[in-house]
Amino acid sequence: MEYLSRIKEVTLRSEPILQDRENIRGLLSSAGVFNAREIDVAIELIDDRIEKGNLSEYSFLFAELNTDILGYISYGPITLTENRFDIYWICVGKNVQQGGVGSMLISNAEHNIIGKDGYSVFVETSSKVSYKPAREFYKKHGYVLVASVPDYYANMDNKLIFMKKMKEK
Repeated sequence: MEYLSRIKEVTLRSEPILQDRENIRGLLSSAGVFNAREIDVAIELIDDRIEKGNLSEYSFLFAELNTDILGYISYGPITLTENRFDIYWICVGKNVQQGGVGSMLISNAEHNIIGKDGYSVFVETSSKVSYKPAREFYKKHGYVLVASVPDYYANMDNKLIFMKKMKEK
């Protein structure tokens, strides 16, 4: 909880480095909601950005206090759409949740998306009870539930799609 009083000292970094692979793996594992395959996919996105640099379709922000990663967000344009973006991953360490780090990450990502002429942002999540805090977080930040796909991830685990318009037509 010491981190919460130091939110003004948190910095954002946009480029992943090799050490982030294990730090993010640990962060996602400790969240208690992601399975091993999901975590592997998150690491693949980091690898893609490290390998391709600016040619990668994935963008990142890492919230750091000194050298500790408190949380991160990954986002990018949706292929075959006009100015629509996805948030692929957002995760904040349990010890700093509800301390403003997630809000800092999503607000800065949205600012970057607007800077890339983004019109709207989509995020998908699970209907499982364990994902309720994530759903509430998105609602708090102006995201609206626009679709529910029944039994998408597994039986009784719907895919929920939230959207936020970044600007009007």
